Amino acid sequence: YLGLGIFDYYAATLPGALGLGARLFVGGDRARGMEYVKIARDKGRFFKLEARFFLIEIYSRHERDYKAAHAECAALRAQDPSNLLFRLGELMVYVQARDWEGTLNAAESFLGAWQVKPQAGIEQQLGSVYLSAGDALIALKRYDEALTWLNGGIYRTSFPDKGWVTYCLMRRAQVLDLMGRRAEARRDYKVALDRPN
Repeated sequence: YLGLGIFDYYAATLPGALGLGARLFVGGDRARGMEYVKIARDKGRFFKLEARFFLIEIYSRHERDYKAAHAECAALRAQDPSNLLFRLGELMVYVQARDWEGTLNAAESFLGAWQVKPQAGIEQQLGSVYLSAGDALIALKRYDEALTWLNGGIYRTSFPDKGWVTYCLMRRAQVLDLMGRRAEARRDYKVALDRPN
């Protein structure tokens, strides 16, 4: 059901020529796709967790139903409150919803939990947490604080080649521009441009 649901949903909702091709040759049904993913979540034997992750993405990125996305996140957190991957998903829902105070609170909570108990595999995504908080603070026009968070994404990583670092450099350059610090901004733009990722 999960595979069928994902196919049905995305075949019906893909933009452009890719979506047209899927609809012409095999079709797709948005509502049926969501229903199948929900069946996998509720009755599946092996892929309940994955089904919930897909629903979070569908609700937050495509349907813009943030209340439903947060409900799925809450259900994940109830299963395992200490799992930082679940918190990361919740943070991304706040970002998609452009709920900047929620994003900032979720980022601070995530990093607090990370400092208490780091989890293997998540450290590669820390840059996205710093970037999310930086973006929230930019939207809130709190530029000095945004710089602090973006610096965290640039300098507090064990994975300096990740694309998150490049995004943090770009956003820091934009903040510096907003603050009238053009020469510093240009340096960051150049560094970001010269990065391979």
